[in-house]
Amino acid sequence: MTTATKKQWKPFSRAKVCPLCEKPDRCLYTDDGAIRCFRTTGEVAGHRIVKTCSDHTVIYRPDDGNETTKRSRTVQPATNPLEWGKEAARLAAAITPQQLDALAARLQLPTFALTAIDCGWASRADLKRLKVFGKDWDQDYPDGAYSFPERDGHLRVIGIGFRAVDGRKGCPKGCDVA
Repeated sequence: MTTATKKQWKPFSRAKVCPLCEKPDRCLYTDDGAIRCFRTTGEVAGHRIVKTCSDHTVIYRPDDGNETTKRSRTVQPATNPLEWGKEAARLAAAITPQQLDALAARLQLPTFALTAIDCGWASRADLKRLKVFGKDWDQDYPDGAYSFPERDGHLRVIGIGFRAVDGRKGCPKGCDVA
């Protein structure tokens, strides 16, 4: 990908969601039709895979019709078979009262609100072990990040979102968050 191409990437929004995962955040697109989806890693009907990036995200383009067979959407299984609930509990136990107070003050929330959602702390070693990536993290990897469990409708932890102290978002490869 050239520097010119990198400058063309635009984020999806609630007004224009990613057509692959149907979510309004994380994914990017270009005016010429390329889509970089941070959730879909398999083949998708109507699109072809152009490239799998070093952070395991995939760049797609609309299928030009030259393929003789169209494949239905398949999502690859998680590449990181962690038990997200146990990992979230471990990270929640690792946050110090000072870190929790600092985040609560920054977000203008009571500390108990963050405790109620099992907010935690991941050290740099934790982030590396979990293969957490985010925008510009490859250039300036954080020393640690707050962790936020992501839950399904049954309140099971299905992934963990991360927020560096400077506000940059990150997520580990292998989350079942779609």
